[in-house]
Amino acid sequence: MIKLVVEFFSKNWQGIIAVLGFGISLFNLLYLLKNNRKKIRIRELFYLKLKMTQKYFYEFNLIVTNESRLPISIIDAKILNNGKVYSAKMDRQIIKQHKSKSHPDITFYSSEFPINLSGLDSSKELIVFSLDEEIEKEEFTIIFTTSRGVIKKKVNFVGKEITPNEYMEKTF
Repeated sequence: MIKLVVEFFSKNWQGIIAVLGFGISLFNLLYLLKNNRKKIRIRELFYLKLKMTQKYFYEFNLIVTNESRLPISIIDAKILNNGKVYSAKMDRQIIKQHKSKSHPDITFYSSEFPINLSGLDSSKELIVFSLDEEIEKEEFTIIFTTSRGVIKKKVNFVGKEITPNEYMEKTF
């Protein structure tokens, strides 16, 4: 029996190595596909709601984490509220300015799109939305358009609304 196995391996060693090489390549392909898919994690910090004239402005403070090894760019963010889709402000918005005689002026801006994240990177972002109506639920869907496709994430801001005074304290 052992003699037959040795004889089989001695005659077919090239084929056996080829099959093992194919198996290893297939394993690596599946491993890369699993680990490099688009994965973004959102951690909700807090939000501020302001009503001005007939618009509602929402400033969402988020930590966006790219859990993939490949870089990703967030091109656009939209919020889904009562069947309507609202886009985030694309350009930088001045959120607040702090002027002081003893220190240099400080200006806080909202995030500007695109937001570029390298592999396994995190970024704290302030995303501003202008809506025609108030968000009734504090759990809703944010839709991110990225360089690698569309990602829908449910976010939960229950109990995370802050007042303008708390907002000033948290950001200074």
